[in-house]
Amino acid sequence: MGASIHGAVSDSTYDFDLCYHVLHDFRKSPPEVFVPRLRRWLHEQQCAEIPDLVRMRHVESHDSLRSGLWYGADAQRALVALTAWIHGIPMVYHEMEDGHYEAYRRIFHVRREVEELNTGAADYLSVSAPEGVFACLRTGAGRASVVLVNLSGKPVRGAVAVPAEALPETARGAGWARDLMTGAKVAARGGRMEVSLPSFGHTVLRFGARALPGLAPVTGEGFPAGADRKRTRMKSSHGKVN
Repeated sequence: MGASIHGAVSDSTYDFDLCYHVLHDFRKSPPEVFVPRLRRWLHEQQCAEIPDLVRMRHVESHDSLRSGLWYGADAQRALVALTAWIHGIPMVYHEMEDGHYEAYRRIFHVRREVEELNTGAADYLSVSAPEGVFACLRTGAGRASVVLVNLSGKPVRGAVAVPAEALPETARGAGWARDLMTGAKVAARGGRMEVSLPSFGHTVLRFGARALPGLAPVTGEGFPAGADRKRTRMKSSHGKVN
């Protein structure tokens, strides 16, 4: 169910090509080659498919190797951030979150709180960024956010620039953007910002935005405070409740 034709009758379809082909080049190609190719591929995929087709973005499944073993733990988290913040629906495969719980909570907290990451347009080519850094502009409802994922495997510092014509009018005069992973303000001048990312670091810079609400504390049972604690109870083949 991964071909785009299924989008005519389905709410979403798997992005098999991304998971099983495109991302595998991450292991084979240097980041200065892989990142521009990835951005160009996402752009061309978007242009070629049924308008508004929603892809389920994933980095592993029951048909693949475990991504943490295939890419490494830090790179896996970076790729999960990428799939969560580009256009589409992120999918986390069974137990893939083991060892990454807090990192995933932060990644998906950003997605949940930022409208343009959920329903906005994605521009994969307009943003310029340091070599090895994936960049994508998300826009919607008059807001704009820049997705940054450092896939270079080393710390990176440099300029990120968004051309004015790519931004909604309400964001063109913004003098700063909010780093949604740290809460810090980043100065912006004419859509240009200086950024610093650790190895496999990832963030979203949202123009003129307030800091996001904090994550709810986690209880001893592993649930955010105030969350519904009902659990699905499933019986094993021996009739015991798991």
